[in-house]
This record gives sequence, structure tokens and C-alpha cells, in this order.
Amino acid sequence: MRTSARRLAAVALTTAVAAGSTLVAAPAPAATNGYAASATTWLNRQLTHGLVHNDQFHFDDYGLSLDVYFALKTLGRPGIAASILDAVRRNPTAYIEFQSNASAGATAKLATAVETDGRNPRAFGGVNLVRRLQGLVVTSGAQKGRAVDQGPSDFSNTIGQAFTVRAISGVHSGLVDEATAFLLGQQCSAGFFREALQSAATPTTFRCNQETPAATPSVDSTSFAVQALVAARRNGVRGLGDNLARAGRWLAGQQRSNGSFVGNGTANTNTTGLAAAALAATGPRAAAERAAAWISRLQVSAAVAAAHPRLRREVGGIAYDPAGLAAGRAHGIPVDQRDQWRRATAQAAIGVNAVPRLRVTAPKGFVHGGRTVRVSAAGLASRERWSARLGSALVLRGTASTHGTAAARLALPRGTHTVRLQVTGSRTARTGGANLRILGAHAFRASLRSASVHRGGTERVTFSGLAAGEPARISYRGARIFTGRASATGRVTRTFAVGRSLGAQSVRIRGAFADRGRTASFRVVP
Repeated sequence: MRTSARRLAAVALTTAVAAGSTLVAAPAPAATNGYAASATTWLNRQLTHGLVHNDQFHFDDYGLSLDVYFALKTLGRPGIAASILDAVRRNPTAYIEFQSNASAGATAKLATAVETDGRNPRAFGGVNLVRRLQGLVVTSGAQKGRAVDQGPSDFSNTIGQAFTVRAISGVHSGLVDEATAFLLGQQCSAGFFREALQSAATPTTFRCNQETPAATPSVDSTSFAVQALVAARRNGVRGLGDNLARAGRWLAGQQRSNGSFVGNGTANTNTTGLAAAALAATGPRAAAERAAAWISRLQVSAAVAAAHPRLRREVGGIAYDPAGLAAGRAHGIPVDQRDQWRRATAQAAIGVNAVPRLRVTAPKGFVHGGRTVRVSAAGLASRERWSARLGSALVLRGTASTHGTAAARLALPRGTHTVRLQVTGSRTARTGGANLRILGAHAFRASLRSASVHRGGTERVTFSGLAAGEPARISYRGARIFTGRASATGRVTRTFAVGRSLGAQSVRIRGAFADRGRTASFRVVP
């Protein structure tokens, strides 16, 4: 993250943080939690005509734009994600080629994005990405299966190889076995995947366990490799279970007690986000949730923005590390820091979604103020402590069952309110909610077309002051003349025949509850 943006534009995939290589996550969870949803909203605001534009060095950052694409696609914003690919399609070679180099990692990353969107990678912006990528894969010798850059410089590494496996397994390329085998060769005996690969000019086996000096562990590369192997297995590659298990165990062992992971020498949301998504894919959900909870504490919430006015337009953004958030609180996000926030948020957004949203069940429709209702929550851990707020008021707390469920009776406030019931587990990032539409006793307003109506004529009555969509029924002389719901403005209008009986008559409306109503009177005259 300390690398200059100009170098970031030049080197497509050198490190997970420096090159902005967002994790390609497994299929999205059934629901996006509030932290991830807020992050996607912030990321959307970083786009200019579908691309992330770097205002510090004045260029469109295609690589970072694809990072944002993966986050938005994974977290339920497919329409906006598609607009990014539409923008990249106008000039894909601006990304996959640099000067006289053809980048294997960038080609694989773009092909992966195109496949993820359901498009044809063999015809994208006039480029056959599959053919280009296959042409960069070595087919013989010690490097067999490795995707290498073509040109005077070679920046290919394990992260780019992971994207290569993801891309070519998605199109069932004949090179998938070779590419996967080369990726597996970068897994060391401890379970991690190294990041840097040797040059072809150096005599080597290109296998981690046979290299001297020993490889440097990398949380980022291991996380990318895990996701590539998950994708390959989903696309039919067999025999990957042991590799995934060893990588998952190694990742879990690197987690700090506060939930974070270290990359580039510091605990940061980029690396922690990658690890959280990888752990969620391999099974250690508790470790993934601890990581996501740590990320959530470095996100600009509405409360943080309210307390620090320089961040009032940055709700949803995720700082790279605690120092970055502290600087943001003091100074906002100046142009020379926005690139760091964008890269951090793009990777961390997928990871923070590892915390599942609790499934909160409350009465649907309208409920009566002052009464009690039954509410419940699912998705908690066994015996996890939980609390519930109605609006800003703490109203319930307790301990989940051994099955991770909770149920209670909730006393509702009197009066008419639409209020949020929010249930939170022992970690603030584990949350879920439901809206309660509470109605209190109320006399509606009535308006008649005429105070007197001739026998055999018609009258029109309008009742107002109901809740939008509130069920209502109107009765006249013991017979129901209307059953339905109030309009969006809380009104019900009915025209009806008054009959032939003379004298005082009344028409009555009843809302959702018996103490919500009104009677209007008029006279029938000869």
C-alpha cells in the first residue's frame, strides 16, 4: 500500500495489496450484512463512468476497477458491477498489456471477471482472453503449467497463477490440470502458498518445498490460492481436499487474538479481508467471523461520520489499518490517501461479509401499540449472549440456545411508530433486524360530500389519517360496503347508495384494530 500509484498501474499483479488484486470469492451468501452493503455503496461512489479514476496521478485504474467489480458482484450489486466491465470492454488491452509486456496475471484476472459476469471471455472487447491466456501458459519443462508474462519483464507470481487456475477452469481449458498442478507446487509443507516465483533464468524446480532459501509465508497468496482451488473443484478438478484443508489450518493459525491478519508487516484490512473470505470458503467460520468483526471496527459508520465531520461523505469506506482510520477522522480522505482506502475497502468488503446476518423474525404487517409480541432470532452461536434494541432503546437481552436461537416476548410502546428491532450478538458485527409497524389507538378524520342526501341517492365519504396500506373496512347500516387497504397517503374513499330510510344515518370505518376508527353521520331526506 506504500507503493506509488504509477507503479501500481505498471505492475499488474506483484502483491495482493500493492496490485489491488481482490479475492474472487465463492458464490455470495444468501444475504449481505449491513457492513458489506455499506461498503458497496461507498465503492459505487468511487466510480467515474464505470472506472476508478486516480485523481492523484490522473489515470483510469483498470486493475482497481476490477477489484471493485469483484466486490460488487459478490455482494449483490450485479448491475453496477456489469457497468465496470462495460467500461473495461472499450479498451481491454490498456489493462492486459503494458508497454511491450503482455501480463499473464492481468489477462487471467480480466478473464475471471468476464466469466463471473456470464460473458464470453473468447470475445471481449475484440480480444480472445482465453486464447491469450493459454498462449502465456508454459507447456513443458520445470515451469509446465505456469502462466508467465510475455516481454522483456516477467512479474508473474502465485497470485496471478491463482487467477489463471480460476479463469481456465471456468472454461474447462485443456491446460487446467497443468496450471492447477503448478499452483499446488507453490504450497509449502506448512500449508501456506508462497508469493514470489523464481525467474526462468535461475536453475530451479519451481516447487516450494525444494527451494533454498526457504519461502516466505504469505497470507494474501494463500488466500488467493484457496479461492482458486475452491473454484477449480467447483469446475470439476479433483483431489484438492487435502491442499485446501492444510491451507485453511495454516491461515487459522496466523490469526491474531483480536481477529486480524498481518500483511506487509502490519495488521490490515486488505489481508484480513482476504483471509476471512478464504476461511469462510474452507470451513473455519468462527475464525472468519472474528476477522470480519475486526474489519468492521475500521469502517466509517454513520456514528463515526457524525462525530468526525470530515468523514461525513465517506460512510461505508474501510480504512487500511487503525492509523489510517485515525488520520481519516482528523483530516478526512485527501486525494493522496483515497487510493489506499479504495483498495482496502474493495478487499475488506467481501471479508466483512463473513459475519452472517442474524435472521430476525417478528410479526409482519401491523401490530398493536402497548401489547406484547413474540420475536426470535437465528444464526447465533451456541449459548452466545445477545441483546435487542427497539430504535435506540435496549429492550431485551439473553443467551442463545444450544442451537443458536433466541426467542422472547417484546412489550411494544404505545402510540404509532415504524421502528427497527435490531438484534446483536456478542460481537457487534453479528447483527440482524426487522421493522415493526406499530399502531396506537386513533380516531380518523372523516369528510362527507354532503350533510344531507335525498332518499335513493348516493353519498361519498373519505376517511383520512390511516397508516399507509392499513387494512380497513367500512360499514353502513350493518352491511360491509368496503374491504381493502388505505392508500399511500392513508386515505380511503367510498361512494355508496344511502337507501330509502329517512333520518339520521351513520357510516363507520374500522382500521387494523378495534380502537382505530371513526363514525361519520348525515341525514337522508325526502
